[in-house]
Amino acid sequence: MAVPDSGVTWNEAKPDNDTVAHQIDDFNRHLMIGVRSRMEHEHVWPAAQTATNQAGYHEFITFQAQDAPTMAGTTGGAVYVRTDYAFAFLHSDGSEVIVVGTDKSVLGVTGGTQGSIPICSSANSTGLVMLAGSAAGLPLVTHYNTAAPTYEALSSVGISSAAVTGGHISAAFGTWNNSFATSGRATSDGILVCMGANGTASGFTDANNPASVLVVRDYAAVAFGSWLHMTFPVKKNDYYLITGNCTSFSWLPLGA
Repeated sequence: MAVPDSGVTWNEAKPDNDTVAHQIDDFNRHLMIGVRSRMEHEHVWPAAQTATNQAGYHEFITFQAQDAPTMAGTTGGAVYVRTDYAFAFLHSDGSEVIVVGTDKSVLGVTGGTQGSIPICSSANSTGLVMLAGSAAGLPLVTHYNTAAPTYEALSSVGISSAAVTGGHISAAFGTWNNSFATSGRATSDGILVCMGANGTASGFTDANNPASVLVVRDYAAVAFGSWLHMTFPVKKNDYYLITGNCTSFSWLPLGA
Protein backbone atom coordinates (compact mmCIF):
# COMPACT_ATOMS: atom_id res chain seq x y z
CA MET A 1 0.00 0.00 0.00
CA ALA A 2 1.27 3.47 -0.88
CA VAL A 3 2.57 5.66 1.91
CA PRO A 4 0.67 9.00 2.36
CA ASP A 5 2.06 12.08 0.61
CA SER A 6 2.80 14.33 3.61
CA GLY A 7 -0.58 15.96 3.97
CA VAL A 8 -1.19 17.12 0.39
CA THR A 9 -4.23 14.94 -0.35
CA TRP A 10 -7.17 14.21 1.95
CA ASN A 11 -8.68 10.75 1.98
CA GLU A 12 -10.95 9.84 4.89
CA ALA A 13 -11.15 6.25 3.71
CA LYS A 14 -7.54 5.63 4.79
CA PRO A 15 -6.04 4.03 6.73
CA ASP A 16 -8.23 0.92 6.35
CA ASN A 17 -8.03 -2.74 7.28
CA ASP A 18 -5.37 -3.32 4.62
CA THR A 19 -3.00 -0.75 6.14
CA VAL A 20 0.03 -2.43 7.68
CA ALA A 21 0.93 -1.50 11.26
CA HIS A 22 4.35 -0.05 10.47
CA GLN A 23 2.70 2.61 8.29
CA ILE A 24 0.42 3.96 11.06
CA ASP A 25 3.04 6.54 12.05
CA ASP A 26 3.17 7.71 8.42
CA PHE A 27 -0.60 8.20 8.38
CA ASN A 28 -0.52 10.06 11.72
CA ARG A 29 2.16 12.39 10.39
CA HIS A 30 0.21 12.78 7.13
CA LEU A 31 -2.88 13.83 9.15
CA MET A 32 -1.00 16.36 11.30
CA ILE A 33 0.70 17.96 8.30
CA GLY A 34 -2.57 18.03 6.39
CA VAL A 35 -4.41 19.82 9.22
CA ARG A 36 -1.60 22.33 9.77
CA SER A 37 -1.07 23.12 6.10
CA ARG A 38 -4.76 23.94 5.76
CA MET A 39 -5.20 25.81 9.05
CA GLU A 40 -2.12 27.99 8.56
CA HIS A 41 -3.80 29.76 5.62
CA GLU A 42 -5.48 32.07 8.14
CA HIS A 43 -4.14 30.96 11.53
CA VAL A 44 -0.93 30.98 13.47
CA TRP A 45 0.00 27.30 13.25
CA PRO A 46 3.74 26.54 13.35
CA ALA A 47 5.04 23.08 12.47
CA ALA A 48 6.58 22.69 15.95
CA GLN A 49 4.69 23.64 19.13
CA THR A 50 5.38 23.07 22.81
CA ALA A 51 2.13 24.57 24.21
CA THR A 52 -1.46 25.11 23.11
CA ASN A 53 -1.07 28.91 23.26
CA GLN A 54 1.38 28.79 20.35
CA ALA A 55 -1.24 28.09 17.68
CA GLY A 56 -4.82 28.59 16.64
CA TYR A 57 -4.96 32.38 16.67
CA HIS A 58 -6.50 34.13 13.66
CA GLU A 59 -4.15 36.08 11.43
CA PHE A 60 -7.01 37.36 9.26
CA ILE A 61 -10.36 36.18 7.92
CA THR A 62 -11.29 35.81 4.27
CA PHE A 63 -14.73 35.13 2.79
CA GLN A 64 -15.75 33.32 -0.35
CA ALA A 65 -18.60 35.00 -2.28
CA GLN A 66 -21.79 32.99 -1.82
CA ASP A 67 -25.57 33.10 -1.63
CA ALA A 68 -27.22 33.93 1.70
CA PRO A 69 -26.70 31.15 4.27
CA THR A 70 -29.65 29.22 5.67
CA MET A 71 -30.59 30.08 9.24
CA ALA A 72 -31.43 26.93 11.21
CA GLY A 73 -31.78 25.81 14.78
CA THR A 74 -30.40 28.27 17.34
CA THR A 75 -28.33 30.19 14.79
CA GLY A 76 -28.57 33.87 15.71
CA GLY A 77 -27.06 35.32 12.58
CA ALA A 78 -24.25 35.13 10.05
CA VAL A 79 -21.82 37.43 8.28
CA TYR A 80 -20.89 36.67 4.68
CA VAL A 81 -19.82 38.13 1.35
CA ARG A 82 -22.62 38.06 -1.19
CA THR A 83 -22.16 37.08 -4.81
CA ASP A 84 -22.18 40.80 -5.68
CA TYR A 85 -19.26 41.19 -3.20
CA ALA A 86 -21.22 43.22 -0.65
CA PHE A 87 -20.37 42.37 2.96
CA ALA A 88 -23.56 41.54 4.84
CA PHE A 89 -25.01 40.47 8.18
CA LEU A 90 -27.98 38.11 8.05
CA HIS A 91 -30.23 38.02 11.13
CA SER A 92 -31.93 34.83 12.24
CA ASP A 93 -35.29 36.36 11.22
CA GLY A 94 -34.07 36.57 7.63
CA SER A 95 -33.48 40.32 7.53
CA GLU A 96 -30.21 41.48 6.06
CA VAL A 97 -27.99 44.47 6.84
CA ILE A 98 -25.40 45.56 4.29
CA VAL A 99 -22.24 46.48 6.17
CA VAL A 100 -20.11 47.38 3.14
CA GLY A 101 -21.75 47.90 -0.24
CA THR A 102 -20.62 46.77 -3.64
CA ASP A 103 -19.18 50.25 -4.21
CA LYS A 104 -17.16 49.86 -0.97
CA SER A 105 -19.15 52.55 0.84
CA VAL A 106 -20.35 51.80 4.34
CA LEU A 107 -24.08 51.19 4.64
CA GLY A 108 -26.17 51.05 7.77
CA VAL A 109 -29.56 49.83 6.57
CA THR A 110 -30.53 47.67 3.59
CA GLY A 111 -32.01 49.96 0.98
CA GLY A 112 -30.86 53.08 2.83
CA THR A 113 -28.84 56.00 1.59
CA GLN A 114 -25.37 54.88 0.61
CA GLY A 115 -22.71 55.77 3.10
CA SER A 116 -25.05 55.97 6.08
CA ILE A 117 -24.26 54.71 9.56
CA PRO A 118 -27.30 55.11 11.83
CA ILE A 119 -26.42 55.97 15.42
CA CYS A 120 -29.52 54.21 16.73
CA SER A 121 -30.37 50.55 17.06
CA SER A 122 -33.83 49.75 18.42
CA ALA A 123 -36.96 49.59 16.30
CA ASN A 124 -39.10 52.71 16.12
CA SER A 125 -36.21 54.86 17.27
CA THR A 126 -34.67 57.96 15.80
CA GLY A 127 -31.07 58.97 15.65
CA LEU A 128 -28.33 60.78 13.84
CA VAL A 129 -26.91 59.35 10.65
CA MET A 130 -23.53 60.12 9.09
CA LEU A 131 -23.96 60.52 5.34
CA ALA A 132 -21.26 60.25 2.73
CA GLY A 133 -21.42 61.73 -0.71
CA SER A 134 -21.75 65.45 -0.08
CA ALA A 135 -20.53 67.88 -2.71
CA ALA A 136 -17.20 68.22 -0.98
CA GLY A 137 -16.95 64.49 -0.30
CA LEU A 138 -17.37 65.09 3.41
CA PRO A 139 -19.87 63.41 5.76
CA LEU A 140 -22.95 65.37 6.72
CA VAL A 141 -25.29 64.81 9.62
CA THR A 142 -28.97 64.18 9.07
CA HIS A 143 -31.88 62.56 10.85
CA TYR A 144 -33.17 59.02 10.43
CA ASN A 145 -36.32 57.39 11.75
CA THR A 146 -36.23 53.57 11.76
CA ALA A 147 -40.02 53.38 12.03
CA ALA A 148 -40.40 55.30 8.77
CA PRO A 149 -37.08 55.08 6.87
CA THR A 150 -36.91 58.55 5.34
CA TYR A 151 -33.98 60.89 5.51
CA GLU A 152 -35.14 64.29 6.69
CA ALA A 153 -33.63 67.66 5.86
CA LEU A 154 -30.49 68.64 7.73
CA SER A 155 -32.36 71.62 9.13
CA SER A 156 -34.70 69.24 10.97
CA VAL A 157 -31.97 68.68 13.53
CA GLY A 158 -30.88 72.30 13.61
CA ILE A 159 -27.72 71.86 11.57
CA SER A 160 -27.37 73.44 8.15
CA SER A 161 -25.89 71.69 5.13
CA ALA A 162 -22.74 73.75 5.68
CA ALA A 163 -22.30 72.26 9.15
CA VAL A 164 -19.34 70.17 8.06
CA THR A 165 -16.50 72.14 6.55
CA GLY A 166 -12.97 70.93 6.12
CA GLY A 167 -13.65 67.82 8.19
CA HIS A 168 -15.02 69.62 11.29
CA ILE A 169 -18.36 71.09 12.42
CA SER A 170 -17.34 74.61 13.39
CA ALA A 171 -19.81 76.01 10.85
CA ALA A 172 -22.61 74.66 13.04
CA PHE A 173 -21.76 77.26 15.71
CA GLY A 174 -23.36 80.68 15.54
CA THR A 175 -22.02 84.00 16.85
CA TRP A 176 -21.32 84.55 20.53
CA ASN A 177 -23.90 86.70 22.30
CA ASN A 178 -22.40 88.34 25.40
CA SER A 179 -25.53 90.27 26.38
CA PHE A 180 -27.67 87.42 27.65
CA ALA A 181 -30.33 87.61 30.38
CA THR A 182 -30.49 85.43 33.50
CA SER A 183 -33.67 83.77 32.24
CA GLY A 184 -35.58 83.32 29.02
CA ARG A 185 -36.42 80.95 26.18
CA ALA A 186 -33.83 79.68 23.70
CA THR A 187 -34.59 80.37 20.04
CA SER A 188 -32.04 77.74 18.98
CA ASP A 189 -30.02 74.95 20.49
CA GLY A 190 -27.01 76.39 22.24
CA ILE A 191 -24.48 76.49 25.05
CA LEU A 192 -24.90 78.93 27.91
CA VAL A 193 -21.80 80.09 29.81
CA CYS A 194 -21.87 82.26 32.92
CA MET A 195 -19.25 83.51 35.40
CA GLY A 196 -19.23 85.32 38.71
CA ALA A 197 -16.69 86.66 41.17
CA ASN A 198 -17.56 84.36 44.08
CA GLY A 199 -20.39 82.65 45.94
CA THR A 200 -22.81 80.12 44.46
CA ALA A 201 -24.78 79.82 41.23
CA SER A 202 -27.22 77.32 39.74
CA GLY A 203 -28.42 76.66 36.20
CA PHE A 204 -31.84 75.28 35.28
CA THR A 205 -33.34 74.32 31.93
CA ASP A 206 -36.41 72.45 30.66
CA ALA A 207 -39.72 73.09 28.88
CA ASN A 208 -41.27 74.81 31.91
CA ASN A 209 -41.44 78.57 32.41
CA PRO A 210 -39.61 79.31 34.58
CA ALA A 211 -37.13 76.46 34.07
CA SER A 212 -37.16 74.04 36.99
CA VAL A 213 -34.69 71.20 36.27
CA LEU A 214 -31.31 71.83 37.91
CA VAL A 215 -28.55 70.80 35.51
CA VAL A 216 -25.45 72.53 36.90
CA ARG A 217 -24.24 74.25 40.07
CA ASP A 218 -20.97 75.88 41.10
CA TYR A 219 -19.46 77.42 44.23
CA ALA A 220 -16.48 79.70 44.66
CA ALA A 221 -15.26 80.54 48.15
CA VAL A 222 -15.32 84.25 48.97
CA ALA A 223 -12.25 83.92 51.16
CA PHE A 224 -10.08 82.88 48.26
CA GLY A 225 -11.43 85.47 45.82
CA SER A 226 -11.97 82.83 43.15
CA TRP A 227 -14.44 82.85 40.26
CA LEU A 228 -17.34 80.51 39.77
CA HIS A 229 -18.11 79.21 36.30
CA MET A 230 -20.96 77.22 34.74
CA THR A 231 -21.53 75.86 31.24
CA PHE A 232 -24.60 73.92 30.17
CA PRO A 233 -26.55 73.16 26.96
CA VAL A 234 -30.07 74.42 26.31
CA LYS A 235 -32.46 72.92 23.76
CA LYS A 236 -34.28 75.04 21.24
CA ASN A 237 -37.57 76.37 22.64
CA ASP A 238 -36.67 75.28 26.19
CA TYR A 239 -36.40 77.81 28.98
CA TYR A 240 -33.32 78.56 31.04
CA LEU A 241 -32.81 80.18 34.44
CA ILE A 242 -29.62 81.19 36.25
CA THR A 243 -29.71 82.01 39.94
CA GLY A 244 -26.96 83.14 42.29
CA ASN A 245 -23.88 85.27 41.77
CA CYS A 246 -23.28 85.02 38.02
CA THR A 247 -22.60 88.46 36.56
CA SER A 248 -21.33 87.61 33.07
CA PHE A 249 -23.38 85.65 30.54
CA SER A 250 -22.49 84.32 27.07
CA TRP A 251 -24.57 82.31 24.60
CA LEU A 252 -23.19 80.19 21.75
CA PRO A 253 -26.01 79.12 19.39
CA LEU A 254 -25.86 75.80 17.53
CA GLY A 255 -27.31 75.35 14.08
CA ALA A 256 -28.16 79.05 13.86
